[in-house]
Amino acid sequence: MIRRWLVIFILFPLQLIEKCESTVDFSVPPIVKLENGSSTSVSISLPRPLNATLVITFEITFRSKNVTILQLPDEVVVPPGTTNSSFRVTSQSVGQVTTYLHGNHSNQTSPRIRFLVIHSNIVSIINQVIGWIYFVAWSVSFYPQVITNWRRKSVVGLSFDFVALNLMGFMAYSVFNIGLFWVPSIKEQFLLKYPNGVNPVDSNDVFFSLHAVALTLVVIVQCLLYERGNQHVSWPAISFLVLSWLFTLIALIMAAVGATTWLQFLFCFSYIKLAVTLVKYFPQPRVAPREIRLSPGGCDGRCGGQAGRAAVHQRGRCAGQRRRPGLLPDLGVGFVGGHGRHPRPHWPLRLHLLPARLHLALPAFNSQGGKEVEQIF
Repeated sequence: MIRRWLVIFILFPLQLIEKCESTVDFSVPPIVKLENGSSTSVSISLPRPLNATLVITFEITFRSKNVTILQLPDEVVVPPGTTNSSFRVTSQSVGQVTTYLHGNHSNQTSPRIRFLVIHSNIVSIINQVIGWIYFVAWSVSFYPQVITNWRRKSVVGLSFDFVALNLMGFMAYSVFNIGLFWVPSIKEQFLLKYPNGVNPVDSNDVFFSLHAVALTLVVIVQCLLYERGNQHVSWPAISFLVLSWLFTLIALIMAAVGATTWLQFLFCFSYIKLAVTLVKYFPQPRVAPREIRLSPGGCDGRCGGQAGRAAVHQRGRCAGQRRRPGLLPDLGVGFVGGHGRHPRPHWPLRLHLLPARLHLALPAFNSQGGKEVEQIF
């Protein structure tokens, strides 16, 4: 009896070690981007040296068009005793290719590489620069209102509907961006649903949305602390917010029970953001009557217009690089931001103003009471 337990005690660890050695786990870059007509090396990393030769083969599961986009080797041989290897790929046409790498000693889920062949690396850099330009422009546009409220210690003339809708919109936008940028399972669902699609969220989108939520919360605190007169959030705005949250709750329940995917649940937030952007600017003309003359060239209008146009340009360049259109909510928000982002009593807006100087306050006079009102949209 004791001898039997000793045999089990000795053989079990040996079998476990043998099983671990027979299961080879290797990693590769999830995304490889290269310019059309160029070649690059793709690295393969192993956690420990192998005792046997590893042979890696490729399984292409998707290509964006029926031509040769990328030349891959038939197989990659990793000799024993090494922890790093590489293989070269050559691009022949603009497009996307998704391939899984299978090892002859691996029982694990095969790693996957998405190859993105673009027209030009310069255009890709320009796309990133434009993205950060609209991040800076839109982010700067929040500060004049905060500074004006602080100087006046009053929020009279600022639409509370606009502020409430703004918070709802940017919270939804933040959830959407964080999910598609940082949550691996949702990114995986996006790739499965849109295998030739481009993730529409960049790092500048995430930082902008979080910054916008923070600045909107600052404005809400100012609305609670400073003079506000008899202003309040109107019932139409409250109804819109309640319906939006009900829509989100229903989508959450459907995703939780498996009726829809979490990706579809996340898309609900993008459409909420689009809906908020389309309606949130209209309450302000009701608060600021026609007797109040407001300059259409203020900092927020100029920076917001430039930011909206930059956002549309970035989405267009991204689509042109990879032969895929951007998502409707991103284009919609950018278009509204760049062409009519700030409805004012004096319609239409001057759409193509370049930023000149920053107006920290827009003084105007209410002919009914003679009181000075400063409002920055």
